[in-house]
Amino acid sequence: MKLTSEPKPVRIRIESGGEFHSSLDSIREAFSIDDLKEVNVNSLLRWLSGQGEQGKKIAESIQKDNGILNCKTVKEYFMLYKLFFDGIVPSGDLEDFDTLTEFFSSDRKWSRNSMILERYRLDNDEKYILSKFESLK
Repeated sequence: MKLTSEPKPVRIRIESGGEFHSSLDSIREAFSIDDLKEVNVNSLLRWLSGQGEQGKKIAESIQKDNGILNCKTVKEYFMLYKLFFDGIVPSGDLEDFDTLTEFFSSDRKWSRNSMILERYRLDNDEKYILSKFESLK
């Protein structure tokens, strides 16, 4: 009798929005780019590649634009949202953060994304902050 040990495949779970996710659909429900920035890029790419055709497409796009996860501007953040939510949000509704926030707010499934996006915009988007102050007048 021959005993061999075969290692079990490592299951990668990605943290986003304060919880761990095992599927692309799950991560989309609590999508936080700031959390994804903390994940090892190679682990994220491997995890995405195992998430079907959409995951492979996202992984390929991230590999092509190596610095996309290091997004520092509002425009770069928006590009990541477009990448992850392509096919989920109707393409005509992906014009800017306002339409994306409106989409997230309109459906209970995406409500956590609405809060995460609002927090990001209040911390980083000067135009958005100014518009909020103007609306208070």
